[in-house]
Amino acid sequence: MKISDIPSHDSAAFFTLAHVCEPNDPLVNNALRTMRPGEVLAALAHGGLRRQRKNAFTDRLSQFNLERELEYTEHIGATFVTRGSVGWPRQLDSLEEESPWVLWSLGSADSRVLAVKSLAIVGTRNCTPYGQSVARHWAAEVATMGVTVVSGGALGIDIAAHQGALDADQPTVCVVASGVQARYPISNERVFARIIDNGVIVSESPPREAPRRQRFLTRNRIIAALTLGTLVIEASTRSGTASTATRAQALGRPVMGVPGSIYSPQSEGIHSMIVEGSAVLTPSIGSVLREIHCEVARATPEATVPDWRSLSQRDLDVWEALPRRGVCTVDSLPSVAHRTLSEVIASLTELEIRGMAKPRDNGWQRC
Repeated sequence: MKISDIPSHDSAAFFTLAHVCEPNDPLVNNALRTMRPGEVLAALAHGGLRRQRKNAFTDRLSQFNLERELEYTEHIGATFVTRGSVGWPRQLDSLEEESPWVLWSLGSADSRVLAVKSLAIVGTRNCTPYGQSVARHWAAEVATMGVTVVSGGALGIDIAAHQGALDADQPTVCVVASGVQARYPISNERVFARIIDNGVIVSESPPREAPRRQRFLTRNRIIAALTLGTLVIEASTRSGTASTATRAQALGRPVMGVPGSIYSPQSEGIHSMIVEGSAVLTPSIGSVLREIHCEVARATPEATVPDWRSLSQRDLDVWEALPRRGVCTVDSLPSVAHRTLSEVIASLTELEIRGMAKPRDNGWQRC
C-alpha cells in the first residue's frame, strides 16, 4: 500500500492499523482520542507520531494489501468487526482508548451475542487435577444455566473451562493471543476445532499472526471487559492470570476466587487475592452466579429460561439498552440502542412476548 492510498474510511483504517501496528499500542491509542484512524495512519506514515520508527512502519505499510487481507479473512471463513461499527460488543467500550481496533471471529456463533451474559474462567497453565476438575465441572454447570464461558484457550484451567462448556453442548468464546487461524498452542487444536463448531474463537490480531509474549497480557483486557465477571481457579503468586483479574477489578466487574489446598503453590496467588480483598471467596456455583447477578435457574420443560442468543440484531440492540435496574422511557431508547422509534416499539413488543422485558412505572425494564 502506498502512503497516498491510506484509507480514510474508519473501518478500513482500523483494519489497516491492526495489521501494521502492535495491538493496544499506547501511542496509537492516545492519538485515536483526538484523531480519526485514517489520520493516525497518515501521521505514522509521515513520522508525525513516531519519527524514530518511521522506516519500520512505512515498510510494513508498503507491504500491506487491504484487498488481499480482506479476501483472506473471507477465504478462511472468518468475520471481523471494527471499533464502534454495527455488531461491535459494547462491553469493550469500557476499555475506552484501550478498546481493540478490530475483532476477528472464527466459528459458528456470534461472539457479541454470546458475551452479553458471560463469565470469564481463568487460571494457571500448570494446574492440579483438582483445579482442572473444578474448571471443567463448573464451566459445564454455568453453561447449562445460560451463561457463556469465556477464556483464553491456554493449557490448564483455560482449556478445561472450554471443554466443560462443550461437554454440556453449549457454546464458548475463546479469546486467543494469536490470530484466529494461527491458533496457539497447537496441542489444543482438537478443542479449538470443537469451539469453531460450537462457539467462536476471537482475536484482535490479524488471522495469520503468531502469538507474542506481550499479546497474552494485552488480550486479557478483552476477556475481562467482555464478561460480567472473572472467576479465578488456581493461580500462583506470579501467575499471568492476575492481569485478567486486575483488569476486571479496574472495570468494576466482580473478581471471584475458588479456594484450593493450603499446601498447593498453584493456589497461593488466589488465596492472597482473597485475603487482600481483590477477589471474593466463591465456594459454590451459586455464589458465582449471585456475584454476576445471574439467576440460578435451569431450563426445563416446565419453566424455560429466556435465551438472548436467539434474538435478532434489532431486538438484541434494544434489549442491551434496557437497564438491569430501574426503568427507562421509550423515548430515551432510540439514542441508546441506535434504532428508530418504530424499531424500538416493535422490539419491546417482541421482548415482552419472550419474557425478556416488561413495562413498569411508565417505562421499560429488562427481565
